[in-house]
Amino acid sequence: MALTDDQGELPLALEAMRITPAAGLAGFQRIVYDLARRHRVELIATERPGPWGRVKIGMAQRGRQDLVRAVCQSLGLPPIMEFQPQEIKRAITGHGRADKAKVMRCVNMLVRLPEDVADNEHTCDAAAISLLALSREQARRRRAARE
Repeated sequence: MALTDDQGELPLALEAMRITPAAGLAGFQRIVYDLARRHRVELIATERPGPWGRVKIGMAQRGRQDLVRAVCQSLGLPPIMEFQPQEIKRAITGHGRADKAKVMRCVNMLVRLPEDVADNEHTCDAAAISLLALSREQARRRRAARE
């Protein structure tokens, strides 16, 4: 599976990784909206923010996710799919407590990431979340078709 579209553009998951904090929250929301429209996004997924780690980072992550939720709503997209870190790791590596290096190795075996981002842990996390979300959505659609 290649993670670029027909025109060779980076997909939303990888483009979104390049959004800088300098954009501010309003800029972040505008960029996400523009990316979602340009790529005709049908599904958005993220890692569920949890109580682990530094509180400031968790609060910032929840704030950005609220802005993405608003974008989804304004574009008529389904709600954001959220996954626990252990759930993502289990789906990609087979073990919920896998370390970052194992997740990165498995992601790079499953998809062809551009060389300039293949070693970036954030990019690999985004790809892992995307793979899990696509898998869950395909399963949901198969169940719906059977019913």
